Amino acid sequence: MKTENRMTTLADLTIGNPKTVLNLTAVPLSGNPASTLDYLLIDEALESKKVIVEEVSEGGSVPELRMTNFAGKCVLIVDGTELVGAKQNRIVNASFLIPPESVTRIPVSCVEQGRWGYKGREFGASISHRTGSGGATPSSTRPRSGRTAGTPPSRGRSGRTWRTCLTRWRRPR
Repeated sequence: MKTENRMTTLADLTIGNPKTVLNLTAVPLSGNPASTLDYLLIDEALESKKVIVEEVSEGGSVPELRMTNFAGKCVLIVDGTELVGAKQNRIVNASFLIPPESVTRIPVSCVEQGRWGYKGREFGASISHRTGSGGATPSSTRPRSGRTAGTPPSRGRSGRTWRTCLTRWRRPR
């Protein structure tokens, strides 16, 4: 399996003038029309078995998953994508363009309180997508759990995350 990064199209991007409204800044990016980037979205890659997302080990690790890209093209996984299965459903913490034919660890946050047991070995796509930074709090403010692989996450350390999840993702009644 190749591990080299064949991403050369980034050099073709032009960065435009940033636009700010309140606390949001958007920076326009434009590319060379002659340059194209061929990629799959994570949902289609999972469905066609061109990508496998799984726990990093038999014991698992709450904050990261292993993604193996068998495709001959990049796979785009977007911040907030929910992955379901394995030991616990997770939300991707940032957007990534995974290189072709590579193995990559991706940072995630758990969104399924109370379960830490296998529902199959691999993750699948969900119909849900969470807005914001995947996890309930930015990674710079998330405490490190210090737990050992194979043990369930501590509910005491997850309190702030779960309160934020309940507030942010509560379904309307």
